[in-house]
Amino acid sequence: MAMSSKRNDLSAYKGAGSKKVLTTPLQTPPAIGRPKKPKAEKRDRKVLLSLTPGDEAKLKEKAGQVPVATYVTNLLRGQGVFD
Repeated sequence: MAMSSKRNDLSAYKGAGSKKVLTTPLQTPPAIGRPKKPKAEKRDRKVLLSLTPGDEAKLKEKAGQVPVATYVTNLLRGQGVFD
């Protein structure tokens, strides 16, 4: 079956061939969401910690609704590890 060259012909579309000029300059949309943190404040380094199932359960219980990584980081800061 032969492909028709009309299939890719854009002249059939409305406005094809006519030049449309923008009357107003394009504006960038306003930023949405939270601003990015400075690179010095980003926490993108990972540390692997192996725990027993019992230790993990105790840690999750003490952390409550706070993510475990945040809880452990705050514990380490409280002990002066990062000073």
